[in-house]
Amino acid sequence: MRVPKINNQEVSKAVKTALQELRNSKTLYSQAEDLLLEKLGLKDYKPMEELSYIVNLSDIKSAHRTDAEYFQPKYERLVGKITNKTSKSSAVAPLSELVSIRRGDFISPDSYVEKAGRAYIRIKELPMKGDINFDDITFIDDNLSGEKLGGLLEGDFVFAGIGATLGKTARIPKELEGSFYSNNTARFRLKKKYRHEIDTHYLQVVLQSVVCQMQFEQRQAPTAQAKIADEELKTVLIPVLPKHTQEQIAYFIHRSHEAHKKAKELLDKAKREVEESIERNQVK
Repeated sequence: MRVPKINNQEVSKAVKTALQELRNSKTLYSQAEDLLLEKLGLKDYKPMEELSYIVNLSDIKSAHRTDAEYFQPKYERLVGKITNKTSKSSAVAPLSELVSIRRGDFISPDSYVEKAGRAYIRIKELPMKGDINFDDITFIDDNLSGEKLGGLLEGDFVFAGIGATLGKTARIPKELEGSFYSNNTARFRLKKKYRHEIDTHYLQVVLQSVVCQMQFEQRQAPTAQAKIADEELKTVLIPVLPKHTQEQIAYFIHRSHEAHKKAKELLDKAKREVEESIERNQVK
């Protein structure tokens, strides 16, 4: 029996196209972030560390913090830039005003399976920029009830609340609705009254940008392992730009998602073709 050979040319073309789509995805995301930072007056913003600075005792008492890093002037300058850009059509609000925050749950590895209807989102799947990482995602046995666990909805965010990559955040897509999130993370869910005012794709860019990442950095506890308390998390300031600006930013993110999705489909197809060819050759 003649065994069909792999079409190296087609596989090579698919891989090259996929890599180009990945580059397109990153470029589109960067355009979204650049637009956000431009509107906030933070384009090309370079935070500068001060070697020395003076802190008032009243500020220490008000913040309930005594660690010097918390009071680095770079953080105050960042907030100043954000708040100075507010107008009648935009605002700045603390995170707790816009979202509900819930810490995740521990699920024993005994319930992990290779594939199921619900995933278990951990820190390693969260990106610094862009979409959640599906490559090594863990799934939870469908027999686990999960009634007392926090389930995710499309448009929720999962936030890394501990460790060296504290601050990593991912928007939950439709495919991951009903999934769970680990005890090292927290879930942000837009409050009902803001669901028509704030685009979650826009919010994704805000949370992943220097705007929030510097605030997460400032608020982490001065301990051996980075972590952030809910009370500190709630005070992170979120700029809410006009709806038409949010939609412009979200447009780039939608296109970025599509490019990333197309790249993954092409790579998966190429991988399947190689694997099938190997299997055919083994039974030759």
